Amino acid sequence: MTDGEIVVRYGWNAASVQALNPGLSRWRSASAGAREETLVAYAEGRKWPGGPRVWFGVGEPIGPPHALAEASRLFAEAARREGASVAWFGAGERFREAWTGGELVVGAQP
Repeated sequence: MTDGEIVVRYGWNAASVQALNPGLSRWRSASAGAREETLVAYAEGRKWPGGPRVWFGVGEPIGPPHALAEASRLFAEAARREGASVAWFGAGERFREAWTGGELVVGAQP
């Protein structure tokens, strides 16, 4: 599936369509044992010499509901491998209830 097809099939809130905006990076994962892919649009936080790197997830992962927690975990692992931490911006309540990671959720949607 293309990024646009994932958004059309699984996107459900206002942040979903933002995933297709130019200037955002996109990370994709197939959940274990499944063919469906999950998409995370993100922006890397401002970098300066010696400063922290942060990947800001835009909204929440876009994909099958059963795959969101696993995709979030894998996204956080990918960020850590690159020396970055993760924060989520504009994530909805269903994501906040399912996510057990230590990352920060900023500007949550109702």
